[in-house]
Amino acid sequence: MVGAVRRETAEPTTARLHTERDRFDHLFDLIDDAVIEFEIVGIEPVVRAVNPGFETVFGYDANEVRGESLNDFIVPPDADGEAVDFDQRTADGKANHAIVTRQTAWGRREFLYRGIPYSRGDGRRYGFSIYSDITGQRRAREHLQVLQRVLRHNLRNEMNVVLGMAEEIREATGDPRVDHAAGRIADHTETLLRVSEKARTAAAVLDDRRPDEVVDATATVRAVVESRRNRYPAAMFDLDLPPSLPVSVGPKLAQALANVVENALEHTSEDVTVRIDAERRENDATVRVSDDGDGIPEIEWAAVFGDEDITQLSHGSGLGLWVVKWVVESAGGRVDYDRRDGWSTVRLTLPLADVSRN
Repeated sequence: MVGAVRRETAEPTTARLHTERDRFDHLFDLIDDAVIEFEIVGIEPVVRAVNPGFETVFGYDANEVRGESLNDFIVPPDADGEAVDFDQRTADGKANHAIVTRQTAWGRREFLYRGIPYSRGDGRRYGFSIYSDITGQRRAREHLQVLQRVLRHNLRNEMNVVLGMAEEIREATGDPRVDHAAGRIADHTETLLRVSEKARTAAAVLDDRRPDEVVDATATVRAVVESRRNRYPAAMFDLDLPPSLPVSVGPKLAQALANVVENALEHTSEDVTVRIDAERRENDATVRVSDDGDGIPEIEWAAVFGDEDITQLSHGSGLGLWVVKWVVESAGGRVDYDRRDGWSTVRLTLPLADVSRN
């Protein structure tokens, strides 16, 4: 063991430097993001090297840009001032981090930009620019926001009109067949309204960018259950909870638990028994919601908890489970589902809160 330590400490410094350089070159060449090594000459970032990712992302050949100002190739005219500010920060030895628009050979794209200054000890100023293309992510978010607004306003408003007209028909008709048909219209309209409301809730959860806050899982469970006792008077709730259970999930935990409990109540018989227990473990907390109903349909739990294609979901019936999954996983937890001995259990594993920091 001693001999091995001596060999390690006796390794020449130049050999270690070569090893580190080899590792860097390997990363530089294989990373998918666009990476540019440049030198600040005057006020211009002059390209010294680019990786293959740059050629793929921006569409410019390495030989074409090497020795030229990077800004001349990738900075749009309306972003010149912004680029100059970034270059000045690099010259001053400061790092940069921003969402920017840059010009590629195929048009404008949006990027997550990181600028990292470094020195070679020769009195000159160098830096690396790293660009991750996020155009697709941002456009997808915009598309979802537009669809969510349509779902929230147009669909809900129109369905409320349909529901009102169906109720008027039922009150005005004396024909049992018409009354039955109007009743079915009302029932299906209410189903669509519930789906619309779940979609609105899901969008709100995804748009909530507040940092996770400390909440008491025990108090949250009790509040969710109490708010549903009057709506489901025949249901039996069996709670086994610690006096308190602080977790780092934030107010969104109530939405997740509400969806789990609603799933147990809505898709089972009126006299369903819902058991909810929670416990503190070494590094996390666990909340289990069990019911003695028929269980979550296989096609839904396989899509949410397994590998089933999400296109197989039936209408919006599984949307609440997705809200649960998104809330818990965004906080660093996980969701599991189990069906055995006539009981279905959704288990939420949540990060324990560091109460000393609050």
